[in-house]
Amino acid sequence: MGTILMPPALSGHTISSGAVTYSSDDTTVANVISTSGIVQAVGAGTANITATQAETPTHKAGSASYRIEVRASGRRIRFTTNIVIVYKGRGAINITEPTFTTPSSGKITYESRDTSIATVNKNTGKVTLTGTLGSAVILMTQAATPTHPEGYGGYEVQVRAKREVATNFYFNPTQVAGAIGVPFTELKPNNNGSPGKITYVSSDPSIAPIDANTGKISGFLKGGNVTITATIAEAETPQKIYLSSTASYRIFVLKKGVAAKLSSLDVTATLGSPFTEPTLSGHTVSTGKVSYTSEDTSIVTVDEDTGKVTLKKAGVTYINVRQATTPTYRAWILRYKITVRLATAAKRNVSIFFGTPKIRGRIGLGSFPTAPSVLGKNGSTGKITYTSSDTSIATVNPNTGNITDMLKGGRTTITANLAETATHKSSTATYELEVLKQSVNLQLSFYGVNGTLGQPVNNVPTLTGQATGSYKGVAAGAITYTSTNPSVVTVDRNTGALTTHSVGRAVIRIRQASTVWHLPSSTFYQVLITNPSDCGGKTDVKIGGGGRTYKVVEIKGKCWMAEPLRLQTGFQNGNNKRSSATDPYYYKNPSANKFVYYNWAAAVAFARNSDKPTGVPVPSSWGSKKIVGWHLPSDKEVSDAFDFKLSAGGTERKLPYRLMTGGEAIRLLFFE
Repeated sequence: MGTILMPPALSGHTISSGAVTYSSDDTTVANVISTSGIVQAVGAGTANITATQAETPTHKAGSASYRIEVRASGRRIRFTTNIVIVYKGRGAINITEPTFTTPSSGKITYESRDTSIATVNKNTGKVTLTGTLGSAVILMTQAATPTHPEGYGGYEVQVRAKREVATNFYFNPTQVAGAIGVPFTELKPNNNGSPGKITYVSSDPSIAPIDANTGKISGFLKGGNVTITATIAEAETPQKIYLSSTASYRIFVLKKGVAAKLSSLDVTATLGSPFTEPTLSGHTVSTGKVSYTSEDTSIVTVDEDTGKVTLKKAGVTYINVRQATTPTYRAWILRYKITVRLATAAKRNVSIFFGTPKIRGRIGLGSFPTAPSVLGKNGSTGKITYTSSDTSIATVNPNTGNITDMLKGGRTTITANLAETATHKSSTATYELEVLKQSVNLQLSFYGVNGTLGQPVNNVPTLTGQATGSYKGVAAGAITYTSTNPSVVTVDRNTGALTTHSVGRAVIRIRQASTVWHLPSSTFYQVLITNPSDCGGKTDVKIGGGGRTYKVVEIKGKCWMAEPLRLQTGFQNGNNKRSSATDPYYYKNPSANKFVYYNWAAAVAFARNSDKPTGVPVPSSWGSKKIVGWHLPSDKEVSDAFDFKLSAGGTERKLPYRLMTGGEAIRLLFFE
């Protein structure tokens, strides 16, 4: 006793606003809280608990009661829960009974205190719900045994109605566009948490067939509008009933476009002459009918099916080309302009030509050659344009034909194109432009160099005339030096510096390589290398009675005079002319006062015999002016020294040591 019990659920009272109060007919057995109906067991016995609803202006008073049995205190058996709530939905309702444990083996029996709500198997405790909403108390009694007193327990079963929920079922957006042949993403509906199965249907499967279970559209078959409807079935959860609902969205299915085109949108035709219509392409993907119409049939008529044009008169109109729509392709329209002209006289032939077939120009002159004129236009007013076949050689102004630049040496063809006019045919002409490279003339300040073995050769000639700088970004060609006799002298390839190695002669060749804008060039000078002891290291000596000092040079072991003799003889007339063809004499050349000259007979007669190894003495007529230790060289001595072979017929006049100034007068060189 002292147990607190919850009242059974009260129903049917909610239509009235009257207050509900509770009372017990035997407070010695059970007390009840008047406002909540909670019961407290007081003593053993039975009592009736009554719920009374007060009268209102619109409803009468009402009451309901139930009986409660309070037993004397015994062993309490507790269930895993005191209240089991079951929600009633559309179908049968079931209950899972709570369990209990007891140490006693006494017989257990069950009873329901409200069989209109729930019945119970007396022996097993299995509860069966009648489907009526309300509550019932299931009592369990366990008989006493020698070891355990009587036990009791129970729990309340409350049967409540599931709450019906209207499913908020919709698509967002409700209108979309699709196109044939273009991937499409289907819309998915919002189901507001309902577990109901969704099915789909298409209003026109010929436009958009759809999978009933997934809502997937397998592809658009033709253009048009179609509505996709989704239905969500009613579904229950343990406490709710989600009602069935539908939603839909509309698809505007666009047909495929056709990429049709005409080969020309502006054509010209001549009355009386054949005419070829523009070609239609790209339209064959559609099976729609293609048709043709003329906007002015007085100028041109056209076959509706073939597009064949018939010319009627001169003028301008348009031909419209259409293709009809199909279930999958859109219609389209194109038009082309046709200008019909009257027949004209045949165009005149033109054969243009240039005044000269070939011209030349040289790079680096600061100007370009004048282009030849175009002739033979035969009255044509057509525009002339010009091109160069090789713009890496030369470029030309396309409008004037003037040469605008010359870039490198070579040949290019300049072409003039005379455009066709209404009265004249087109024509072309060409000429050749040869672009010459700059010429280069390498020159030296002198062409003979003497050097001494083992000593620096510094008196090298200065080079002039070489190409320098750059042209159009291309630098001038490299200058290189080579020696024809490296055993005598070598030369630095880049600087031209000389290095002696032995006595002898060598030729130093100087070359400048060609480039795209200048030609190659070369020159050379001779180098003579002698021993330093040939003249005893002297460069100046005194010779003869006159006491003059002369320059000397070593050549192949011999010391030679490097300037002519200037001794006077007694043979001279007043006019500084020779008085005899055989007597030795001298005269001065008024224009070369520092030189003394001798007639050929006086100078050469003593040296003609090349077999005399020691040469011939100076003529005795020179008297006290005789040159001691020096003599006039023989032909053999000259030939040995200068690698020169005398030949008959006066070639000796060209010997290096006999420099002619005119007539038969010469300057004499002697050697020791």
